[in-house]
Amino acid sequence: MALALAFFAGRLVHTAFEKSVTTDETAYIGTALYLWESGQYDFATTLRFHPPLAFHLAGLLLPTLDLAGLEPGPQLGREILTGAGPSVVRFRMLSRLPFILLACWGALLVYLWVREAAGPGAGLLALFLFTFSPTVLASAHLAHTDIAVSVFYLQTLYAFWRWHSRPTRLRYALCGLSLGIALAAKLSAIPLAAALALLHVWSASGLPSFSSSAEGGAGLGSRLGRAALQYGGWIAISVVVIWLSYGGSFAAAVSEGGPTEGMLLPAYVQNFFFDVEANNLGRPLYLMGSYSNHGWWYLIWFAFLIKTPIGLLGLLALAIATKRRLPGGIAPFLLLPFAVYGFIVTFVLEIHLGLRYLMPILPLVHIFIALRLVPFEGRARRAFVAFACGWIAVASIWIHPHYMAYFNESIGGPKNGHQYVADSNVDWGQDLPVLASYLQERGNPDVWLAFFGPEHPEVYGIRSRPLRGCEPVTGLVAISVNVLRRLYWPDDAFGRPPEGCFDWLLEHDVVARPGYSILVYEIPDS
Repeated sequence: MALALAFFAGRLVHTAFEKSVTTDETAYIGTALYLWESGQYDFATTLRFHPPLAFHLAGLLLPTLDLAGLEPGPQLGREILTGAGPSVVRFRMLSRLPFILLACWGALLVYLWVREAAGPGAGLLALFLFTFSPTVLASAHLAHTDIAVSVFYLQTLYAFWRWHSRPTRLRYALCGLSLGIALAAKLSAIPLAAALALLHVWSASGLPSFSSSAEGGAGLGSRLGRAALQYGGWIAISVVVIWLSYGGSFAAAVSEGGPTEGMLLPAYVQNFFFDVEANNLGRPLYLMGSYSNHGWWYLIWFAFLIKTPIGLLGLLALAIATKRRLPGGIAPFLLLPFAVYGFIVTFVLEIHLGLRYLMPILPLVHIFIALRLVPFEGRARRAFVAFACGWIAVASIWIHPHYMAYFNESIGGPKNGHQYVADSNVDWGQDLPVLASYLQERGNPDVWLAFFGPEHPEVYGIRSRPLRGCEPVTGLVAISVNVLRRLYWPDDAFGRPPEGCFDWLLEHDVVARPGYSILVYEIPDS
């Protein structure tokens, strides 16, 4: 277990060092110090997109930086990324380290939960699947909400399972505390609150999987009433945690625009309505040459199939086919939260910007596989599991550190991934240092550059000219996948190149794929 965690942490630290700041990270690491120092949690100017917990985590180590006269504020991150102030590499590493530690805590939670339910062998298998998952590794080193909400999602379910197994006041309080932390991390934890309500009703009803928790002699109405009071207590604790995360206030303000215009609402509620409106408005999504402003319900599951190692898909298929009850009464704690979140992300969420949106329930898949397959029965099954785990390990180590662009062999690997899906499935602006290394190997020639990301090429010594229009050029051209697929302009996250803008590039062969998110072409003078 210790070796697995150390190897996991080592890969995350190295990846964080090698990869540039991604598009969404800029807001977190730019606002983090400002929140700590100002206490300004205003929705309109500071926290329009997410609750504050991830911002606080990103800023934990930043007070050690010498800002060289720069003023903390929402734009601080962008100013530092220009090369002003402290080292860009140190800046991004300090902001990412708390999330790497949090990811290691999530890995440990996976092991502890499965070990408690089914023994150390199953725990080690679940830990292996979690720490070798390219999807987990792609998000776990970033200063972002995805790994934070995923770990706290898992932590809350584990806490609730332990409370249900042996109810105590401390375990009860930990359930509410953990739920509040998850809700303060990202709004995608709201389905977790709904899943806990359903689990608690199921438990109080005395249905088979929860029969041990029903109070002997108490009527159904009495049990449901007590369950409602207990759940209300968890919600009350969660509200206090959210209040604390906003600096001891709800940062209430008058809402501007939308169905709540003119209403005095807490910032958290305004975040929710902002996300609802953004989801309804939609944004361009790409799938195998097609575009849609409201996506396809199956897009995220298609991404799961082509971005998950085939070895893991094989283990999942075997686990589903295995007729074995999950131990420790754990089945509802995995299946019901998975179903609730899966339904919402499939049929309610219309903007599927990447497989990372499934992060909160991926650890449940790893746990399910381990609990179904351990102990191994039969020589053929043991051989299959060993072969599948070997496949996963080879795939995970081979792609290092380019986890975000991982695709399995069913579509020909990462070099073909951008032909099927785009956005943060492949390209989040993470590979500017990789491009710089490639160009240095070639003698650092001049390059036409259309880069989708917040960092600046001159900081890495890249001699670039901006490729901003659709007219063909000659010479060396480097272009981000998201720009090539016409989802974004390099300097405008909400603008799109016109149809056919870069078709002239597709007539030429790719000469290099730095990090698989940037394509390099060499266009002859003719």
